[in-house]
Amino acid sequence: MNISSKSHDEIIKRFIRISKEDDPLTKNEIKQIEKSLEDMKKGRILKFDEI
Repeated sequence: MNISSKSHDEIIKRFIRISKEDDPLTKNEIKQIEKSLEDMKKGRILKFDEI
């Protein structure tokens, strides 16, 4: 998967789908993913080299 060509929504949805197939996510994990997605949409992200 070429991440640079995918939207954040597509990437998160794929992670959720894959996780459901192997090991279901908890309600808390889903909530945290949704919060992270909202942060990304609002520009509240760090670049990889800033981590």
